[in-house]
Amino acid sequence: MSKSYPLLLAVAFLLIFYGQKAPAEASGPDYFQLKADKAINLYEESDLNAKVIGIIPANTTGLKNLGCTGFVTYEEWRKMRAEEQAIAKEKVWCKISYKDQMGWIQNIYLGENGKPSSPTFDCKKAKGEIEALICNNPELINLDHQLADTYQQVLAKASSLDTQPDKAVKNLKALQRGWIKGRNECWKELEEKKSCVQSQYARRIAYLQTQWVLVPPSKTVRFECENKGEEFFAAFFVTQTIPSVAVEYGDRREIFVSSPAASGAKYTGDFGRSLWIKGDQATLVWDPAQPEKSCHTH
Repeated sequence: MSKSYPLLLAVAFLLIFYGQKAPAEASGPDYFQLKADKAINLYEESDLNAKVIGIIPANTTGLKNLGCTGFVTYEEWRKMRAEEQAIAKEKVWCKISYKDQMGWIQNIYLGENGKPSSPTFDCKKAKGEIEALICNNPELINLDHQLADTYQQVLAKASSLDTQPDKAVKNLKALQRGWIKGRNECWKELEEKKSCVQSQYARRIAYLQTQWVLVPPSKTVRFECENKGEEFFAAFFVTQTIPSVAVEYGDRREIFVSSPAASGAKYTGDFGRSLWIKGDQATLVWDPAQPEKSCHTH
């Protein structure tokens, strides 16, 4: 029995910081809720002297956990006096995502919260049938937050580009507005509105995570085509939602996302592009106005 004490104490140590059940990982739960009855500042860095970039309303739920810092080890905690433990707790900060912002909050104000209860837009101002559908469906609400997190990561990468970051950010925002318009077109589906919205979110998340390499590729394959000298490279990705592939052909790189297929693996891209793989054979439609390319792995 005595051998189990260290484990029980370690669990209790985690409970001190998170207030409820111990998280599955040391980095904490997927989502937080604000345990304060007042609004709390959102900081640019994990420091009370850092710039305040926003304010989180009292009792807000669905704060995406992007990682925490400042924890002491269990052994260090055990050796501390009560006043030292109180100070140590205040030094733990967590980076969170809330609507269109990412920033830092002291962990003492955070508690575990399974999933967001509302989407990233204000449901009181919901426009049209599709936004109303999202507001009333937990699965779509969760997808909405997944996309918001992905989009914020992409914006951060775009803004840090060495060449024309302002142009990249402006283009991303324009494309995102266009995507929202396309998502809301799902109202035209007579019986499959929810499936349509799910597909729109899944494809957009996969597209952004692949385009900006937010997840590492699982493998890269070189294909040689029947026309002598023609080849392309395909980097395969396992994203948060559905599989995708980045294809490099010539001096261009295009993103293709998994689509239903009777056999093999099919991926579709913008403007009629597609990639269909069966075993070591691939059929690439790079330009719908041109003949398809028959290729094989090298």
